[in-house]
Parts: sequence; C-alpha cells; structure tokens
Amino acid sequence: MAVKVLARLGKPASYTMWIVGDKMSDILMGRNLQAKTVLVATGYGESERLEGERLGIRPDVFLPSIREAAEWILSEGK
Repeated sequence: MAVKVLARLGKPASYTMWIVGDKMSDILMGRNLQAKTVLVATGYGESERLEGERLGIRPDVFLPSIREAAEWILSEGK
C-alpha cells in the first residue's frame, strides 16, 4: 500500500524518506521503500529490537522516543 501511495504522490528521486516505528515490520517496510529507518524504544521497540537483532534485521538507528527520532532526522538534513 505504501508503494502505491508514494507512486501516486510522485516522490522526487532526490527526496530522502524516513520511516519511524516501534516494530520490525515498520523497519522492513522502510527497507522495501528504500527509506532510512528509525526504530524507537517506546511501545514495542525494545523487545522488537532484540528480536530483530536475533534475526539479523537492524534499523539505521535506534532511539529512545519519537521526539529523539524527529530531532535526529532534522539534524541529518543539515
């Protein structure tokens, strides 16, 4: 579904896309969309990180909360 939405929006090739979530399914979706991925510890994040590591799946970055994720994303754009 995300692929269809992005195709409909006409995302420019130069656009950096970020996927932030608390589950490894969010991270896998981000990888499939060729986005940078952020796993947050809130919600399911901590247990999901451990399971993902066991399976060899890692986000680009793991942060404590959505607030830190937003700050990190904004700092990466500079």
